[in-house]
Amino acid sequence: MLAPDEIVQQRYQIVRPVGKGGSGAVYEAIDLRLGNRVALKQTAIPAEQSLNLLEREARLLARLRHPALPRVIDHFVEGRYQYLVMEFIGGDDLGTMLLQRNRLFEMHQVLRWADQLLGALEYLHRQNPPVLHRDIKPQNLKLTADGDVVLLDFGLAKGGSGGHTLHRTGESIFGYTPHYAPLEQINNTGTGPRSDLYSLAATLYHLLTGVQPPDALTRATAVLRRLPDPLISIRQLNAAIPESVGVILMQALALDPDERPVSAATMRAALAKAEAETNGAALSETPMYPVDADTLPAARFSDTVRYDAAIAQRLTPTTPSSDMSSALPAPQAAPRTMTTPKDETDRRPGRYAVLLARLRAVGFHGWSLLHRKVSALPHPWNRYALPAAMTLVVIMVLLSVVLAMSQTDTTAVAVNDASLPAPTLAPAPFVPTVLTPPDAFQHGAVSTVSASSVVQPVARRIIPAEVYTGALPITLTVEGDHLDEQYPFALESPEVGRLPLEMVSGDDTQVTLLLTALPSDFRGEATLMLVIDGAPQADVRLILRDFLERKAVSGVRREYRYMPQIGVDEAGAYTSLHTAPDAASNRFAVLRNDDVVEVLRADVPEWYEVRINASANALHVGAVGWIERWLIDDQNVPPLVFAGLLGQTPTDLAVRCGTQFRSSIYGSVEDRNGRGIAGATLIVTSADGRNQYTVRTRPNGTYDIGGLGCTTWIVRLTAIPDVSVFEANEVRVTNLNGGRYTAAEVRFRQQP
Repeated sequence: MLAPDEIVQQRYQIVRPVGKGGSGAVYEAIDLRLGNRVALKQTAIPAEQSLNLLEREARLLARLRHPALPRVIDHFVEGRYQYLVMEFIGGDDLGTMLLQRNRLFEMHQVLRWADQLLGALEYLHRQNPPVLHRDIKPQNLKLTADGDVVLLDFGLAKGGSGGHTLHRTGESIFGYTPHYAPLEQINNTGTGPRSDLYSLAATLYHLLTGVQPPDALTRATAVLRRLPDPLISIRQLNAAIPESVGVILMQALALDPDERPVSAATMRAALAKAEAETNGAALSETPMYPVDADTLPAARFSDTVRYDAAIAQRLTPTTPSSDMSSALPAPQAAPRTMTTPKDETDRRPGRYAVLLARLRAVGFHGWSLLHRKVSALPHPWNRYALPAAMTLVVIMVLLSVVLAMSQTDTTAVAVNDASLPAPTLAPAPFVPTVLTPPDAFQHGAVSTVSASSVVQPVARRIIPAEVYTGALPITLTVEGDHLDEQYPFALESPEVGRLPLEMVSGDDTQVTLLLTALPSDFRGEATLMLVIDGAPQADVRLILRDFLERKAVSGVRREYRYMPQIGVDEAGAYTSLHTAPDAASNRFAVLRNDDVVEVLRADVPEWYEVRINASANALHVGAVGWIERWLIDDQNVPPLVFAGLLGQTPTDLAVRCGTQFRSSIYGSVEDRNGRGIAGATLIVTSADGRNQYTVRTRPNGTYDIGGLGCTTWIVRLTAIPDVSVFEANEVRVTNLNGGRYTAAEVRFRQQP
């Protein structure tokens, strides 16, 4: 980190750090030559490891000219870091402002920003090739002194639609921000101009509602499970948003890119038309409470839902305050015993019940009203009023419960003469009762049976005790005593109900039964008790599973990030399920190490069909899809493969040997995208085995070995940082000499 007052490039004096993210740190600085303030962006890793990243952003921004895009002033390298100098936009970003406010942004203000941003996207997408930002979010938006919005941070931008998310060697830069990235960007299936429209719509959704939209993977998982899309309509969260505006934003948030607006220009024109139809109506200041996407379903009735006076009035109980005795029944002429409902003996619990019912009907609207009133109080009373009000509400609820429980369901009272003694009921004589199982009546059993003459069947165990329900019918064997009669057998549990069993054969000590059907909605695991002739056999239980086994995910490791199946974000390594046992099929849901899956099928080589049983994201639990087995078991992990190539150099034409040891071998070790890998180990050995050299690649992935003589050399790649298993062929360099031709290039590149 750069310290305040430190001077960089003998020109830029650091004022303070502004922020630090995955792609680097940003400082506010003073240009000592011109005297103005600038934003100085420094890479968070050595320059050799981020050469492409910052140079690409500098070149990209240097040729762009638009009011909503920052202007590049300078680009340089100093020491081990690279710097990008841009015009300084003061103040907080919109993400920070959103958290600090207790109300939403005004709708017309947000739509004005949307118009400016769509104009910038229209400009970017018109470039040849189109420039995609790919990281639009509130944190990347700042306001100028005139209130205009500026789109910052092009660290993930790319030209054209076929590029990849930028990564730095040794540690991935997050390729997207989950709540704002479209599904195609998360799945790395190719982004386009409509991907930026999704991110912008998600950003506008957040600014207008105070609620982060759920991430696209969570939405896709719900849709594939035939559950409602967890993305709540914008008008359900803020009823002041016009229907036309809500429709446009929800369309831009479609999971399918083809369902989104065709272009930024189209979306811009549609929003302009929708705003014009509002006739200047402004959004009132509404309390706003940011909600995380993991709790988004609860936001359906969150505090951001608007309320009106009619709803607030429903909070007032309508029970008359006059004497409640007029509602009681008229007194009777003679003492009698009668049953009186609780609300007729004391109306106080009823009044509280009415209030509670109305509060329940109003829901969070009442909370919104209460919070608004409390917020209007002067400081510091507004800090304590809300907890006090909540404490009072809790006390009232508890009081109503206590009073309600204190009332008896039926009360014997003497209405006319309270001095009359209450009637005394003599205890009824005890009459023994013989209970007969219901099934006995079906066989015409007599009404009186001697208990000593009945022999009850007894089960001791059931075989097998655990069964997989993938194929019906299931054959079961029950061992016990007195099983020779044609008793009805069944399995029973509160979750599943009663499942009848068909008898195939049997004798006094053993019977064979068939389970032929299960409830259509049976999922997961259930423990059922055996029932014989209506009598539960408490010690004999059967476990039913519709899966083969449960497994904890163990193969989703950061060190496997060289595989396309593994991604890395701020929470660590993750992978996704597929809709079919095919790596090219659509991906959805998210799995991380220590999540638990239930294996439904294992009959496809190298693949499991699984159902997510336990996950940090509750909305992904229950998702069913396919996944490669090594990601679950951490066994037979596909190795990292490098292809070693001998470059075309004049060395290949050498025919004679020199006498001086001035020859060299140089080259690089690169990942699949051509970026250098630091710290890789290579061993260069002479063909006769007498000489051997070991070298490590530099931070940019290059290496060289000098002082070699006239012989044949063998180059081997022997180690890669953070990779335990990999494969690479050896490369033989011939005709290397100390004369005119003195160098050979050997490059190792990771295969796709």
